[in-house]
Amino acid sequence: MTNIQILNFSLLFVLLLPYLCTILSKLQPGFDDTYSRTQHAKLYGMYQRAMWAELNNREFIPLFLASIFMIKLNSLEDILINEVIAMVGARPIFNISYILGYVYLRKISFIVALYLVIRIIWQSSNP
Repeated sequence: MTNIQILNFSLLFVLLLPYLCTILSKLQPGFDDTYSRTQHAKLYGMYQRAMWAELNNREFIPLFLASIFMIKLNSLEDILINEVIAMVGARPIFNISYILGYVYLRKISFIVALYLVIRIIWQSSNP
């Protein structure tokens, strides 16, 4: 698999993460998808945290898109591919720790992913 393909699959994976969290939040017993907006207020526990993880994923997507754009713009796929793989690996760890309520692991994985985004953008702008 080439580095461009890894970047593209990474992008697809990060874009699909919010939808996986949405599906998980709707698995709460008694959730009525007919009125999903009002049902979100009735979520609790793991299902509520899954909804919050979905929202956090949607907030992370613009940063991830900017980093991928900078890599492709400057043709730095070969240099920064390890950072992208590490960042994509940190996001599922963030989601799982968020949903299961592991606060410190969630914070660490968030900081790691944010650091990697900043590092990628910084290195892309200063090749």
